[in-house]
Amino acid sequence: LSLLPSGDAEVLREAYKSFRSVIHRLTLDQRPARLSANELKQFNLDQHRESVIAIWQKVMANSVPARL
Repeated sequence: LSLLPSGDAEVLREAYKSFRSVIHRLTLDQRPARLSANELKQFNLDQHRESVIAIWQKVMANSVPARL
């Protein structure tokens, strides 16, 4: 069963690992785990965010059910 192309799955996996690493560090520093646009750039996560959005839009655009 393949729900996503392997390349998209790898992009999502790497994005998750990067975000999780940053959030973990913030939590250990007792800082909020929400990031502003500037913080996304600071932690080099802005490209990951854009990639996740693009994959989400591609997947959701192809899975909209027909109207009854």
